[in-house]
Amino acid sequence: MSKKIVFNTFVTLIIIIFTVFLCKNFHTLSLVITSLANVFKVSVYTQDLIAHNTHRGNATYDTVSYTWDSERQKHSWKYYNGLMMKAFLLNDSHKSYVDKFYYDNITEDGFVNSRRNRNNYYREGTLDDVAPARTLFYLSDSPYAEKYKLNLKYVYYNLAQQPTLSNVGNNYIHKTNNNSWSKYPFGLDGLYMALPFPLEYEKYILKESNQETFDEVFRRMRWVASNLRTPDGLYYHGVKKDGKTNNGYVWLRAVGWYAMAQVDIINLFPEGKKKDILIADLTSFFDAMLKYQDPENGMWRNVIYENSENLACNYFESSGSAMMAYTLMYAYLNGYVKDKKYAYAGLKAFNGIVNKNLVRYGIDHYKLIYTYKSAIVNDSPERYCICDNYVADEAKGVAPLIMASGLVRKTLFKLLISN
Repeated sequence: MSKKIVFNTFVTLIIIIFTVFLCKNFHTLSLVITSLANVFKVSVYTQDLIAHNTHRGNATYDTVSYTWDSERQKHSWKYYNGLMMKAFLLNDSHKSYVDKFYYDNITEDGFVNSRRNRNNYYREGTLDDVAPARTLFYLSDSPYAEKYKLNLKYVYYNLAQQPTLSNVGNNYIHKTNNNSWSKYPFGLDGLYMALPFPLEYEKYILKESNQETFDEVFRRMRWVASNLRTPDGLYYHGVKKDGKTNNGYVWLRAVGWYAMAQVDIINLFPEGKKKDILIADLTSFFDAMLKYQDPENGMWRNVIYENSENLACNYFESSGSAMMAYTLMYAYLNGYVKDKKYAYAGLKAFNGIVNKNLVRYGIDHYKLIYTYKSAIVNDSPERYCICDNYVADEAKGVAPLIMASGLVRKTLFKLLISN
């Protein structure tokens, strides 16, 4: 039995004991029972995904794709596969499975392997392709760690060559090789894909931090907070290269990427004024998001604005809601936010996703529905709500749900202790 399983079992027992002896009302007891039951459902769902994709992992990137890949890219070096691998590592210790993915996708020289699939390669100029490498920082004890370091070095120096936008806080262009991103070359998505990477590389590979890197990351995030914040405290998805003309709409997964990037960056920052400012930005954003959280199911709609329920096919969306659940609990657990309301909001979002969008079929199988497949920076809400663009069992929703699930026990435990 792994140490992680023993730890989770211990924490669960402690939660139950505290619940029995310390619960003062039915609401608290109901929250604990529901949350633990939903963690179990996500665990079953995760094991089922692993079982259904094990043969695909063995086949690697040649003839088949993962079932969670709606783009059918054949086990490729895609950001959503990297996010899935990180979710597996953080929450269920499928290290050998994750190791297999990276071992087969990286050559001995550290390049992305295209030997059996010529479409599987590192796309220079695309921030999305930085993201899978970020999971490699969690595989430092792998027997293949040396070739992983070569890949990280390759990605690090490629990212250093990525063009930036002087009028957009020197933030990276999201994609230099995709005309779909030419109108709005900066999007919040890239903050998570690439911005924490130099900090992680310096900490885990170079073993020394560079103050200039911290300063640059801080300036980039602060530009976003100062220039893309909406009047009610949310964030526009993207902006033109002039740095002034934003797209005018808030897409849920985009602000989810912002929140995911912000907690990762805060975690890497040293104590001090700049870290405090980043935490203040995150807290302000959380407060704005809580105003739009559905009071019944705890989720958020795909496009966020007043009366957005009137927009056709603007469903309660799984991926962005899961990102919010994860970041709210993560920020509370790490002390970035003190008020318990953030933890309760995170738990409410997690339970809402599982209760509403994790649909059971058969005896012990589940399907995660209503994940929006993909979106560039759009300037009309209808283009974010194409009815048939919602898909099931999509990595962009599955991965953050697994990550959020891994924080539920700890969040309950901290709440019960504080009470």
